[in-house]
Amino acid sequence: MIRGMYSPVKTKPVSKSPCCARINARTMQKLCLQAFKHESQTLGGTLPSMTRFENGVLTATEFVQHYRGAANNYLNLGDLEKAQKYITAAENKLTEINDSTEVVLTYSLLSKICEAQKNFTAATQYAEKALAATEPENINDLSHNYRRLGDLYWRIGKFADSIDCYEKAINFQREYEHTNLDFIEGAQVSIAITLKDMGRLDESDKLFQEILVQMAELYPDSHNKIRQVKKLLAEVRSKKNS
Repeated sequence: MIRGMYSPVKTKPVSKSPCCARINARTMQKLCLQAFKHESQTLGGTLPSMTRFENGVLTATEFVQHYRGAANNYLNLGDLEKAQKYITAAENKLTEINDSTEVVLTYSLLSKICEAQKNFTAATQYAEKALAATEPENINDLSHNYRRLGDLYWRIGKFADSIDCYEKAINFQREYEHTNLDFIEGAQVSIAITLKDMGRLDESDKLFQEILVQMAELYPDSHNKIRQVKKLLAEVRSKKNS
């Protein structure tokens, strides 16, 4: 699969002071975790932050944000056990808040943690929950959540559902006022790959050709994206001729 070569979102580089430039992302994550541990060390099995929540110092929303942030840091550091511990605490408080954004973010992170644990069925279920909680006016979020769900359906072999999600992701992205053409291109490649995996080789061949025509208007023939798609197309044709 080459899904990873297509970046869903392009962001502008953030200017850094000479001091900040010396701190890489991993070091910053460790510093954040050290601060979090200092505040939330386990004492007798009870997290101080839980006590703060029960005493009304933290709102339910702040609690969810606090624990989800810790879970994300632990995920980035590869500590899946602690990531699961903190995201579960956040999930358990979702029934006490009325903020769809927090619900979507929490379920999305749960999905990523389950995926990192190679539990693709659970990852898919949480991605479905994240999608279901996404507000209909958030077109860009719907687009990205459908594409992620498509990737997970592909992983568990639900190819028809995967293609349906990719197509919806593309349609929502085209409706979005700041349409991301890279995103659409990547989703189209994912559809073509999935068609190949389903044995629908003629359809896959045709779609790869259409993608190459689109790419030719944007990139030189030597571009890595074009080389990768040509390689995939060659695999489809080899399979057709075997």
